[in-house]
Amino acid sequence: MTDFRVALWPIDFSFPVASMEAWIALLEEKALAAKAQNADILVLPEYACVHWYQFAPKDLKAGDGFEWTESQNEAGLAGVAAVAKKTGLAILAGSYPVRAPKPYPEPYFKQFNDTRKNEALTRYFNRAYVFGADGTLVLTQDKMVLTPWELDEQGDNMQGGQTISSFMLNGVKVGVLVCLDVQQSAVVHALMHEGIEVLLVPSMTMHPSGYNRVFLNCRARAVEGMMGVAAVGGVGVPPYLVGRETNFAGAAIYGPCEMDMAVDGIILQSEPSYGMSMTHAGDVHVGAVPIDAIRRKRREGAEAWPGGIIAFKG
Repeated sequence: MTDFRVALWPIDFSFPVASMEAWIALLEEKALAAKAQNADILVLPEYACVHWYQFAPKDLKAGDGFEWTESQNEAGLAGVAAVAKKTGLAILAGSYPVRAPKPYPEPYFKQFNDTRKNEALTRYFNRAYVFGADGTLVLTQDKMVLTPWELDEQGDNMQGGQTISSFMLNGVKVGVLVCLDVQQSAVVHALMHEGIEVLLVPSMTMHPSGYNRVFLNCRARAVEGMMGVAAVGGVGVPPYLVGRETNFAGAAIYGPCEMDMAVDGIILQSEPSYGMSMTHAGDVHVGAVPIDAIRRKRREGAEAWPGGIIAFKG
C-alpha cells in the first residue's frame, strides 16, 4: 500500500431529489465517480440525511424532523449498503439521528454544560455508519461531544456516544469522529491510542467560523497524530428545513507537515462555500493519504514529531 485514497462528497442539500430512490441513484453516481478515481472509500457529510428533506412531507412540523428522518433510516441505509456492494467501494454514509434507549446511558465524555433534567423527552444519537465494499456494516460511531444546540431540550436533544472504535480497510487502520469531536484533543487521542493512520470527519457547519473551527482542527490533528485526516461538510439547505438557514463547508484532506510530504499539510482542499446552486449536487473530491511515508516517519522518526503516545502517559 503506497497511498490510501479518500473521496469526499460535500453534498449540496439544495439540489432537488424527488424520492429515496432518486437519492440512492444520486449516491451511486457519486460512488462510481469515486471508484473511477481509484478511491478506497467515499465519505458523506454529517447529517447526510438532511438531503432527504427534499422529499419530506410538506406539513412536517419543526419538532418532528428527527422522528421523520429516523423513519427513513432503514431504507436509506439499506440503499447505501446496496450501492457499496454494487460499486465495490466502501462508504462512510455520514451521520443520522438514531433514538437513544431509556434510561439514557452515561456518555463516554461528560460535558459540564449538559444540565438537562427531563429524561421523559426523546433523545437521539448522532450516528455515523461505515459500509464495506461488500455492503456489510463494519462500523457505527456516535458523536461524542455535542454542541449547545444538540444539548438543548428544546433543540436537537442529542445523546453523547459511549464508545470509540476503529476499523481496517485495505490494510489501513481508520477512525471516524463526527464534527465537533475533532476539536477535542482528548477524543482524538482515544483513537490515536488505537494506532489509526487515517481519520475521517463528517461535519456540518453553518458559517465560515464553524467551518474553520472544524477544518483547522483537522489540520492540527494530522500533525499531532502523524496521520491523514479527511473532512467533508454539506452545503446549501433543502426547502422546509426549519431552524437552519445556511450550511457552509467544503472538502479537505490533511497530512503531516514534512519536507518530503505536503510541507503545509494540505493534500487536498476545495473552495468552501454556502452552496445553494440548486442545479448541482456537488463534486466528488479525491486525494491520496501517503500511508507508506507516514508509516516510515512513525517508525524512523520525523522532523519534530514526539510520538503521539506521549498524549496518553499519565
